[in-house]
Amino acid sequence: MVDGRHVFFDNVGVQVKGRWTSNTDGSYSYYNADDGTMLTGAQSIGGQSVYFDANGKQIKGDWVQNNDGSWSYYDANLGHLVKNAKHENTSKQTSENNNPSQHHKDFDLVGANTDNGTDVQTSKAVSLYNDAEKSLIKAKKLVSRKPNKANINNYKKALKLYKNAQKKMEKSVISSYKKSVKELNAAKKNLSKNNNKTNMKKYNVALNKYLNVKKDYVLVKKNELAKSKSVLSNAKKALAKKKSKQGQKKYNNALKKYYSAEKSYLRLTGNYSKKYYYDFDRAGKKLIVIKTIPVYNSLKSNNKKVVKKIKKGSIIKARKIVLSNKKSYFDLGNNRFVIASKSSIKKVK
Repeated sequence: MVDGRHVFFDNVGVQVKGRWTSNTDGSYSYYNADDGTMLTGAQSIGGQSVYFDANGKQIKGDWVQNNDGSWSYYDANLGHLVKNAKHENTSKQTSENNNPSQHHKDFDLVGANTDNGTDVQTSKAVSLYNDAEKSLIKAKKLVSRKPNKANINNYKKALKLYKNAQKKMEKSVISSYKKSVKELNAAKKNLSKNNNKTNMKKYNVALNKYLNVKKDYVLVKKNELAKSKSVLSNAKKALAKKKSKQGQKKYNNALKKYYSAEKSYLRLTGNYSKKYYYDFDRAGKKLIVIKTIPVYNSLKSNNKKVVKKIKKGSIIKARKIVLSNKKSYFDLGNNRFVIASKSSIKKVK
């Protein structure tokens, strides 16, 4: 409790904001993104209606009485509001009418349409992954400071939990993302056929859901890119140590996967442009300048940063490609960069 507000700090002392947390009794709570206050009552999270009791615990598989005396049912799986659920047992309503946090399980469901969307489930999976990642970082620091048996075992446990949480998170996010893309395309199609208020509302809901899920999907793709880069690096080191056909094959496969992951990530984040070269274009180290280009002493391409110009027909050697502000640059070494534009620079055949 801080200043009369229920807040939560994770195991490394960071305040939780805009995330789910799991409680010791297996229930879930949510802390808002602005000031990290624990939510109570009826809320909308990820486009889904959910409910938290006075202690901030999410209601699942139970009825809740609303302020107007009506009843709402939240499904047992994800805790989403079940539309058109009819409350049949009214015998207990007299004592519970004026308390919106009261709920009971003496009910029948008639004509319920359950929404089994994965937004809340995905949000929980991401939250648990974030917690596992922070625990792993903390355990790693402890091992580096004091590498005793207890700390090493704790690190191994944290690593195992992290890998499991990551696997579940990625599976949930990918599933939700594919579903949201499908729903958005369907809503867009219906809107193009009949541009009315109902279809516009459905399209906006689908778009909001897609954008929410996309944030988590970007994280998955970023992890995928990091993994492929690590595999490529290991394959490159192994090949440099001992050249063989098998080693070359592993390196080529790793390179192919890295290019695919990079392109997918760049497209998703809006950083891909056909105007520029990227690693997966295999531009090569030697390039020919087909139009006079400026050389910059930083990744900010303005006139103040120009140190010289390279004439048309010159051959340049690039150390690597660097992405900055939706542009890619060839790093020439010694803090010298040129914009990796396909209209100014070509591959040497």
